[in-house]
Amino acid sequence: MIYIMLKYDANHINHAYVLRIFVLIPVKRSGKMSTVVVTIEVLGKSLGVDADGNLVNMDDWNENIACEIARMEGIEELSEKHWAVINFMRKIYAETGDTPSIRRLTKESGIDTKTLYLLFPKGPAKKAARIAGLPKPKGCI
Repeated sequence: MIYIMLKYDANHINHAYVLRIFVLIPVKRSGKMSTVVVTIEVLGKSLGVDADGNLVNMDDWNENIACEIARMEGIEELSEKHWAVINFMRKIYAETGDTPSIRRLTKESGIDTKTLYLLFPKGPAKKAARIAGLPKPKGCI
């Protein structure tokens, strides 16, 4: 089954409104069925993302893509602390196959909860996972 979704987004950089047309089709990801928004354009590349806006193919990710996704998320520049969180998340995902939760981030990454919310406002684990090119953490809404 294929779904089409229309969404207006405010561009944080020039405050323009953009109509995005998403085509949702079922795909298999890490042994589970997921929904993919066929593509988004990032730095001139067409990248597959799921319904939450996370990359479907981790091989599409690199630091330049991360910086651009961060800008799309309203984070103009990634600091050393941002990269510490991103690299920690990618390391844990590589080891376990699961994106770390906010609880695990605060317990093991060396970055406290308050700082995580300052670095990645409005849902730090979910936003950091998106920038890190990982699936949304389990338990995130």
